[in-house]
Amino acid sequence: MICLLPNCCFLSETSRMLEIYRALREREGSPAGAPGTAGIKVVTHGGPYESLLRAAGVPYDVLWPGVGAGWSPGRGPGRSCRQASDSPRSASLTVAST
Repeated sequence: MICLLPNCCFLSETSRMLEIYRALREREGSPAGAPGTAGIKVVTHGGPYESLLRAAGVPYDVLWPGVGAGWSPGRGPGRSCRQASDSPRSASLTVAST
C-alpha cells in the first residue's frame, strides 16, 4: 500500500501528488479516476486545492475536517491555509512564540 498525503493548502503540493497518483495508477495498469485501488490511498486535511482531487476523479479521505481554520500540517497551531503565504521568518516567529 502506498499512501499519498497531499497538503491541499498549496497548489504545488496538490498538483505534485496528482501526478504521482497518475503515474502509480499507470504502473499498475488502471486509468486515473477508475474506482478504488487496493495499492494507493490518498488522504488529506483538505484545503483550497482539494477541489483538484475531486476534479481529477481521485478517491480520497479527509482527516480531521475543518482543521484548516486554525491548524495546518507542518505549520502547527494557529497556522491556517490562508496564512501559508507568510514569510518563513514570520512563520517561525509565530510558532516559536506559542
